[in-house]
Amino acid sequence: CEATRAKVTAKQTIAVTSASEKEGKTTTSFQLAMATLEAGQSVLLVEADPFRPGLRALLGYDGDVAANAGLLEYLEGTASLDEIIVQTSQPGLAFLSSGAGRPMSITGLLEGERGRSFVETVSGLADIVILDCPPVGPRSDTILIASAADAVLLVVDLEHSDDRSVLETVRRLRGAGANVLGF
Repeated sequence: CEATRAKVTAKQTIAVTSASEKEGKTTTSFQLAMATLEAGQSVLLVEADPFRPGLRALLGYDGDVAANAGLLEYLEGTASLDEIIVQTSQPGLAFLSSGAGRPMSITGLLEGERGRSFVETVSGLADIVILDCPPVGPRSDTILIASAADAVLLVVDLEHSDDRSVLETVRRLRGAGANVLGF
């Protein structure tokens, strides 16, 4: 394992991902948001994993937002950010769910006009934007989001992670120009 130093800016977008499923990326995203709030900064927490959305349950919105428009609908052009960002009961914390759909892939949506500019568009909506992304695995969805973010936090479960898949994930992220903070 290695760690790299990244330039931290006042406005920061952080993509949180892992090499495979069930490594703790959603819990890490949530805890990072809570720590950022405690430090006095505002947070937009984005559920950017439509395949296994977990943030809504951690925030107590499981049934409430599951049928509502979210990231997918924004990327499709059927909803605006004003319509889909929810101000939570926690002061300074806003939430954007993945939406109502369950796509096979969101690569096509991310390659569209709204997808290409999404990270830049939301970057000014809070001091810190945390994007809870799908695992990198064989998908290119996360690579597209991660390369647009200011930084990537790669979550690794030391007991269950395969060293080769972690190193391959880092290679793919860096190859796409993603700023991997460490792993």
